[in-house]
Amino acid sequence: MMSTTKDAQRNLTAVDVMTSPVEVVGPTADVREVANLMLTRRISGIPVVSEHGEILGIVTEGDLLHKETADATPRTAFGEATAERPARIEKSHGVTVGDLMTTPVITVGDDASVREIAELMLRKRIKRIPVVRNGRLVGIVSRADVLRGLVRPDEAVATAVRQVLRDGVRIDLSHLRFWVRNGVVSLEGVVESRCERELARRVVEAIDGVVQIDDRITCRVAD
Repeated sequence: MMSTTKDAQRNLTAVDVMTSPVEVVGPTADVREVANLMLTRRISGIPVVSEHGEILGIVTEGDLLHKETADATPRTAFGEATAERPARIEKSHGVTVGDLMTTPVITVGDDASVREIAELMLRKRIKRIPVVRNGRLVGIVSRADVLRGLVRPDEAVATAVRQVLRDGVRIDLSHLRFWVRNGVVSLEGVVESRCERELARRVVEAIDGVVQIDDRITCRVAD
């Protein structure tokens, strides 16, 4: 994780919260060995990479469960297998990671913001996303990593608020006060216009760790 000073200067990206180095396996790894690795390391998904570090797929607990649930494949009222059955049967007979892994893999670059990663996880309904740089795996971000990244200390949030208001929006902080408590940013004071007030709200809301805005700002000019 980055230092508090750096943390305060910008919003968090994948490189700030990802786990690195990553536990990986090759496509020829034995399924039983991978299952044992997951249990030993207490992880639920492992990227599958080539000998050059390029990501080929990802194997998860769900993929491994296909070997145990092939007979439980959903069927129609007439006992015929659904369209999912061929793929599940193929996985159920797999003996290597390459037979079971999920592919293609959704990845992000190491400069992707934590908020972008959170939105991608929700949209794609996935629990972890590998991080790549120049086509090679450099880390992995889990839902827990995202949550830790979005919960920043109030002091770090306050420093970030001060910087974006002063340097980003160029608001005169001698007329605007703020404080942060449990991620809630209270803004109080006077700005020149409603437009400036809305801009201040927008940039503060975009800061990682801000959960709510308590807006007590008044405007000198109504526009």
